[in-house]
Amino acid sequence: MKIRSFPKNVQIRYIGKIFKHNHLKSWNLELCVRDGETNLLKHTRLSNLPALAKRRYINPNDGQARKGGYSMNLDGISTSSWQKGFDSESGGNTFIFDYHSHHSSSIKVHIPQIEIARILFFHNAYLARNCVDNGILSREFWIKKKADNSILINILPTCTLPMKTFDSEGARRLLAWVLLDDNARISYESIARLYNAEVLNKDGSKTWIFHFQPPQLDNLTLETRGWFDDKTNNYYVHEIIGIRACHQLA
Repeated sequence: MKIRSFPKNVQIRYIGKIFKHNHLKSWNLELCVRDGETNLLKHTRLSNLPALAKRRYINPNDGQARKGGYSMNLDGISTSSWQKGFDSESGGNTFIFDYHSHHSSSIKVHIPQIEIARILFFHNAYLARNCVDNGILSREFWIKKKADNSILINILPTCTLPMKTFDSEGARRLLAWVLLDDNARISYESIARLYNAEVLNKDGSKTWIFHFQPPQLDNLTLETRGWFDDKTNNYYVHEIIGIRACHQLA
């Protein structure tokens, strides 16, 4: 990924707070990146979140996307067992759960909450940028059930989603999942609800540590990269590369 004003070939160490200066419209995301041996605290637009994950490289010299961490698949996961945790490196919220593999003893898994939301919802700038806007979906889309039991999604004149987005089948399916599946919609809208309850407004800016309610999903396989501490049997997920389930997510 390329971001202007960032040095060449820097690695994302962690994703920090979401913030906005009160006199500006755009929300930003705090990023800690490593340039050589030096950690730098930078920021970028919240709309860039679909392309951001822990230990990824920004502005690579060779133009090749690179990801850091140990590869591990987590099979048979259910979000119902997840507990809220805390990441001491970033100050962010995590999900924690015990994972039992057929090939090893039980391990404790830690996943940044913002990474779970990214792989589920933040596949385009629209859903990332507007996640803290309470009621955005109801203001921009009108759902109508028809007599033949089909459902019509009407795009209202106020909609800010670029029309070219609908050219992508994947984008249409993701939007339909978020709009029509109660489980998914409650989860996505919990971001704005928790933001409104927890945001700090101080010194002319708003700041918030990302937090949301995950949808109830069972029998998931998460393809991840991260760091495994073999001394404590704790696995810290950096990035979710893929997610699969028996039913279609998006």
